[in-house]
Amino acid sequence: MTLDPETSAKITGYRPRQAPPEWDLVADQVRMLVAASATMSNYSVGRLLHATARFAIWCHRQGLPHEP
Repeated sequence: MTLDPETSAKITGYRPRQAPPEWDLVADQVRMLVAASATMSNYSVGRLLHATARFAIWCHRQGLPHEP
């Protein structure tokens, strides 16, 4: 799977507004999951990043493991 340069840049440069401290702990997993699923989804990459980031941070706060 190859992403176009614009999509790839959006994923690698993503950081939530007012990112909580947990972001740095889940950022790589979020980016990896969105990159792997972006071409299979009808949602925009921005929306996938936002939703996946929120969910990953919630999971971290619940004490769930970071592995996908």
